[in-house]
Amino acid sequence: MSSELADLLESHLDELLQRWMEAVKRTLPVPHPVPDSELANSLPDYLRQMIQLLRLEPAEARHRVSIKAEVAKAHGRQRYRLGFQLDELVREYGVLRWQIYDLIQEHGLELTLADMRGLSDFIANGIAEGVRQFMEDREADFRKQVALERERFEQLFIHAPAAMALLRGPDFVFEFANAAYQKLVGVHRPLLGMPVRDALPETPSQGFIESLNRVYRTGEPLAERGSQMWLLEEGGKSREAVLNFLYQPFKDREGKIEGVLVHAVEVTEEVRARRAEQVARSEAERDAVELVAVLQAIPDAVYVGDLTGVKYANRSALEMLGYPTLEALNRNIQTLWSELNIRDAVSGKPVPVHEVTYSRALKGETSATEVVVRHRQLGTDVTVYSSGAPVWLGGRIIGAVVINTDVTDRKRLDLERHKREQFEQQLIGIVSHDLRNPLSAILLQTSTLQRNEALDERTRKGLLRIHSTVNRALRLIADLLDFTQARLGGGLPVKPTPIDFDEQIKHAVEDLQLSHRDRTIVLEQHASGIGEWDADRLTQIVSNLLGNALQYSRPDTPVTVRTRGEGDEVALEVHNLGASISREMIPSLFEPMKRGMDQLSAPRSVGLGLYIVDQIVRAHRGRISVESTAEQGTTFTVRLPRHFVRS
Repeated sequence: MSSELADLLESHLDELLQRWMEAVKRTLPVPHPVPDSELANSLPDYLRQMIQLLRLEPAEARHRVSIKAEVAKAHGRQRYRLGFQLDELVREYGVLRWQIYDLIQEHGLELTLADMRGLSDFIANGIAEGVRQFMEDREADFRKQVALERERFEQLFIHAPAAMALLRGPDFVFEFANAAYQKLVGVHRPLLGMPVRDALPETPSQGFIESLNRVYRTGEPLAERGSQMWLLEEGGKSREAVLNFLYQPFKDREGKIEGVLVHAVEVTEEVRARRAEQVARSEAERDAVELVAVLQAIPDAVYVGDLTGVKYANRSALEMLGYPTLEALNRNIQTLWSELNIRDAVSGKPVPVHEVTYSRALKGETSATEVVVRHRQLGTDVTVYSSGAPVWLGGRIIGAVVINTDVTDRKRLDLERHKREQFEQQLIGIVSHDLRNPLSAILLQTSTLQRNEALDERTRKGLLRIHSTVNRALRLIADLLDFTQARLGGGLPVKPTPIDFDEQIKHAVEDLQLSHRDRTIVLEQHASGIGEWDADRLTQIVSNLLGNALQYSRPDTPVTVRTRGEGDEVALEVHNLGASISREMIPSLFEPMKRGMDQLSAPRSVGLGLYIVDQIVRAHRGRISVESTAEQGTTFTVRLPRHFVRS
């Protein structure tokens, strides 16, 4: 090749380099300010290689061109790092060519065809190597970026809280599924590398594959909300799942659909909660309707309200107070209090507005009382039993509920019955008291006559029958007087004094034995000791209990009386064999005019004996009980404290 061109280039190397840089700056859009050293880069080495090759023979030069490509590669790499575009790199070499041509023309150098070919081959080879390196670096960076983006995507994919899976191809093979998706369908299932039909065999019939096919075919995303699916769990059981799906087509660089990205969020609990809320709301509305119906059916008056007034009242409430409508009743409590003239049922005094049940309920109090109110339409008084309570919600009082029961007729009947009972009991007391004196005189006379030894046997027996009958009459009168005292005076009076319990019971049993010589009475005593009791009332207890036992037992069976001490108490038991007292009768056994046996088969009695025994025991602050079976017989047990406590 010509050495003249090489000499020209070598002698004007710096000038050529300067002219090239100026032309590049002038004609090419340099990405950003670049120092001349970086702009020139490896161009001086490149030109020196060119000069060396121009001095060689053509065959040798072509060989050198192939082995001197590193300088051009380095230039291509550097231009890529600086942000040059590929066409700018190519045009740089074009600028260099034209600067060399200008230099040749300026010095009148004639080039041979070989020189032209050598120069063109060298520049073309530089362009090729620089472009190749530029492209390789760009491709490498692109691959790194793609890998980084893929890794970032996969991390987001893996750790996404929603279930996500990538299904590739028309068979929708699982290429990827994050932990949330695996948990959704079951951790026991293998997914990766398996088609949906095999991995999730229960889904094809539920529309899942149909949705995948639609997205794969059209390339359009698809959103489905509230899809109901049944998923197989480990062990073969199915569970219902409600899911929100988003199907997104997955495309390659050319836009061809490769698969479908499935995004699923389970909303089963939210849907169930929503359904439960709807059911609860429906039930609440139904309950409210039923509650209103129930309240309307209640015969008592029901009021519900707050500080501003009555917000609900049933028909009974309006009728009880004489208000035509709820609107007329819906006043503040001060106005209602004034209109109704609320008074205490006992004293008749006005009840302060802050003491009425409605006001107390609004203050958090539960109360009940009887009051008298004025009927708004009739102007008559109505006696009501009024009970109220606060209505709490969320820890605070939101209102009050009051129930009023009209007791006007009941109070009137109670008063009439009380007056009648008082009259009856006073009459019994008066008659009993007036009968006792003549009967006592008859008893005294019969006792005197019985001492006359001149009486014949027939007369003596007649006097004995009279004496016995008068005694029964006097006992009956004593019972009636005690009954009257207990009912009118609030209990029987007792006069406790220190006595020996066993001795007092023994005397009472002996007295009764004298009048029942044909019966066996067994007395068992265990050192009961001294205490404070009314001696006459103790005798009355023994007389009534032992008398009952003798009456209601077979004549050939014994009656047993036991006494014993039990610490601070003493106990008296009276036991007899015979017909038992039914369980149904025991709770009312100690009420007046009640007996434990069939009334037709029992001896004639007014049924006050056990009532009086119970009253005497209560007066001593004691207690009485009874046990009765056909096998064991009947036992009455009285327990009395040793020391009388005066109220």
